[in-house]
Amino acid sequence: MTETPTPTPEEDAGTPTVTPTITPTYIEGDPRSFLGAPEWLDTFENGQNWPLYSDDHVSFEVEEGKLIMTAFNPDFYSGWMLTSVRAADQYIEAPMKVEACSGRDSYGLMFRAKSTSLGYVGYIFGISCDGQYILRSWDGEIMTRMVDWTPSAYIRTGSDQEHRVGAWAEGELLKFYVDGQEVASVASGAYDEGLFGVYIGSAVTPNLTVEVDEYAYWELP
Repeated sequence: MTETPTPTPEEDAGTPTVTPTITPTYIEGDPRSFLGAPEWLDTFENGQNWPLYSDDHVSFEVEEGKLIMTAFNPDFYSGWMLTSVRAADQYIEAPMKVEACSGRDSYGLMFRAKSTSLGYVGYIFGISCDGQYILRSWDGEIMTRMVDWTPSAYIRTGSDQEHRVGAWAEGELLKFYVDGQEVASVASGAYDEGLFGVYIGSAVTPNLTVEVDEYAYWELP
């Protein structure tokens, strides 16, 4: 990064202040490093892209440029919310900041979700406050652990942590990222397209809260 010094009034009273531009850099292999600008980016200036709701288990609301997700009870219930954007081959990503949390409190992404007579079904990828990740599929009745809880050095433990959580779906290839680092990949043809969104679930902490300040989607060629 190159900075242009700001002159003092004694040096040059007529020269405007120049604010340097900082270009983010990403590690090799991070989808952000080669995908370019996303096809769809929500910075939560409002909640118009989401069916915000609250029930006995969870709430999803938009406040001051952030999506606020809350899981009220430590009952292992996973609650999700989906946009209306439908995709097949895609990369989705959201920076998520958790407040007070512990153990298997978790949050993350749902994708390739379809509406059925049993409600929405699809894939769910999440990370937990004890430094692990999990991939599950939900068929409306049974939650199947496709990748069981697995520790990762890339997931920081405890409260007040922020991670960039990403999911890559290209045909039957599914890859998962935390802060640009690939943590897992699997092959699955259970769901080939659908909606995407977010989820949250508390195992330990009442009123588990996670903030999301943007959500991005790239269509893969």
